[in-house]
Amino acid sequence: MKLFGYKKCSTVAKARNYLNEKNIKYTYIDLVEDGINASTIEKWLKEGLDLESLINKRSITYRNIKAKDIWPNLTDKEKIAFLVENPKLIKRPILEFNNKCYLGFSEEAYNDIKF
Repeated sequence: MKLFGYKKCSTVAKARNYLNEKNIKYTYIDLVEDGINASTIEKWLKEGLDLESLINKRSITYRNIKAKDIWPNLTDKEKIAFLVENPKLIKRPILEFNNKCYLGFSEEAYNDIKF
């Protein structure tokens, strides 16, 4: 099981606290410090996520780099490359478990996962 996030994100902290309190073992990958590659994003797409749900349109980075003007004009391949270049744009956390991906965190949703 892998949890992808960003250390300064409060939602990621909630997900990590949940997993730690339940003694659920996972590998943490920091999207900014460790980076992300296109093949990982492509895997997420195969496991149920879509590009539109992956981009965090409420992030400061989204506003600062004017992604709203860029994103709609990109092909899917270019969108993946754009997320690789700007990992802070990825909505988080992303939990990989049993060939499925879960985007975001809510205690109710995590309670429904059969860890």
